Amino acid sequence: MSPRIPLPDAHWSPERVATTQDLAPRPALSASRYLRMRDGVRVAIDLHLPATRIPGERLPTILRQTRYFRSARIRPPFDRLPLAHVPDLYLLTRRRFLGRGYAWVDADVRGSGASSGTRPYPWSRDEIRDGAEIVDWIVAQPWSDGAVGSLGISYDGTCAEMLLCNGHPAVRAAAPLFSLFDVYADVAFPGGAHLAWFTEAWSAFNRKLDRNDSPAAIAQAIWHMFRSARPGEEGGARGLVAAALDALPGDPLVWAGSAALRAIFAGVRPVDDDRDGSLLAAAIAAHRANFDVHAGALGITARDDAGLSPSDPGVTIDAFSPHSRAADLRASGAVVYSVSGWRDGAYPHSAVKRFRTVTAPGSRLLLGPFCHGGRLYASPSRPTRLAALDLDGELLSFFDLHLRGRDDGIEAEAPVHYYTTGAEEWRSASQWPPPGVEDRPLYLAPGRELAWDRPAREGGDDHAVDPDAGTGERSRWRALLGPFIRADYPDRRQRDKKLLVYTSRPLEADLEVSGHPVATLHLTSSAPDATVFVYLEDVGPDGSVHYVTEGQLRALHRALSREPPPYAVAAPYHSFLRADAAPLVPGEVAELVIDLLPVSHRFLRGHAVRLAIAGADRDHFAPPSGPGASVRLHRGGALASRIDLPVQPG
Repeated sequence: MSPRIPLPDAHWSPERVATTQDLAPRPALSASRYLRMRDGVRVAIDLHLPATRIPGERLPTILRQTRYFRSARIRPPFDRLPLAHVPDLYLLTRRRFLGRGYAWVDADVRGSGASSGTRPYPWSRDEIRDGAEIVDWIVAQPWSDGAVGSLGISYDGTCAEMLLCNGHPAVRAAAPLFSLFDVYADVAFPGGAHLAWFTEAWSAFNRKLDRNDSPAAIAQAIWHMFRSARPGEEGGARGLVAAALDALPGDPLVWAGSAALRAIFAGVRPVDDDRDGSLLAAAIAAHRANFDVHAGALGITARDDAGLSPSDPGVTIDAFSPHSRAADLRASGAVVYSVSGWRDGAYPHSAVKRFRTVTAPGSRLLLGPFCHGGRLYASPSRPTRLAALDLDGELLSFFDLHLRGRDDGIEAEAPVHYYTTGAEEWRSASQWPPPGVEDRPLYLAPGRELAWDRPAREGGDDHAVDPDAGTGERSRWRALLGPFIRADYPDRRQRDKKLLVYTSRPLEADLEVSGHPVATLHLTSSAPDATVFVYLEDVGPDGSVHYVTEGQLRALHRALSREPPPYAVAAPYHSFLRADAAPLVPGEVAELVIDLLPVSHRFLRGHAVRLAIAGADRDHFAPPSGPGASVRLHRGGALASRIDLPVQPG
């Protein structure tokens, strides 16, 4: 094993990419079968062993559990082509691990793919327990050395994390990649506002999978990828092209794409011992009763509202949230590698919460310029590009250390690595936020300015909420539905015209912000509820406006928690509990403390910092019930509104 490449930032180089000698030769030794769980449910698994394995050799194992499908069935004559690999997002990762001498197991979780049973809600108690029984089977095999690690992206990443809750002694390490930690705050209701676009789109995607129509699910993901790849909205010829593409009818095109893909893909692949497909057919029939995430989300407002799942009326959204099992996660003793990106929905905050809460020695945190899934880099003012980082190599180093005791130098490295956009550099640190950052306030000032000095006189700015304001389709929220959906936010000059914006004077020196910006706003509303969106932006010398990060808060949930948070936080904590909810009193001043999603960005000399404030994001979030509100944002004096930036000194 070669040592890690030394670098000035004590981490890897963006140019360090995968090398073919690490790939397992094709084909690996692969087989599929059912494992029968304690209650009779059949869980479908694929087992992959290196073709170079010596008889009698025992190997560590990587387990990936998925709600999607572990492998696809290809219709003749296309089965003679490598088309089965098209929807397999783990192909190269699996081959890298097989080439390094690991066994690999893929599993359809109960109620999905070829597995039987139904899904009362995601990551149910039975689904979590199944993971322990799969591990029991793994360690009983003659090829197993008794050490198991788990990894996965998005839903699969939460499966890897929830596996630790069983406390199985064989499971020594997990890498939850681009995945949630607090279901309510990280994806379903960021800031207490319903992320309705995602819950609806994800539910539609899952329904297609549950009826074994993976071609339709793939076509849906391709459509969103196509939409995100269209030109920006800056006007001129590019704006005309974008408008023309906007006029294309999405549903017929997805239907046509589904029909074309059905000629190739025949849904999930049955296991080898289901020769006539009858067990698969029975499993698919059972999946019709699966839980609908969007329907459940429509019935709740607060974190502790019951009635989410018809099959378990008393359950709340926290029942399937990893943060509610934090004690079990810590008790497992397993080391955890939390990975996310600055444009990965709200999951960079998830990764921070997990890293600060599940603190086994050797656990690590990686925050990069990634969109969801880590395939794309996005950075303010730069074109979206394919990720260059060898994340698979990083994961191999992590699992080699903790499953095999092989250290290529990773153990001596700092536990936190993060990428600073603007500077376009990787950094390392002993903790997150990085040591030494200091909160530096920028105040809302007259003339729609941001000022470093607090205005002495009170004043205010009136704003009629535009219900049509939105952030567009090239967003961190849309990217949650696929790894090749861009989240690069084209120039926001036109969008900002609908918002209340405050801009600093051009900076006299670079300003590096690394951590969790927090906006404290004093406002008066004409309505008893509102959702406030705050965008931190970088304004270039040419007037271009580039998105950096955002935060949102439904005013109903504005109270800061009086009780200790259930996990270690680096930002203000709102409980989102029913007892803490309070409507606005029209005409009275309310204070909203809004934590923006974590980021590391360098504002360059000559650029300006902008705070843009909206009362709607129609492209993603459901508005509060009732008509739109007008608000007055107070500034100066005792009611000074501001944003506190975590600034690196120097």
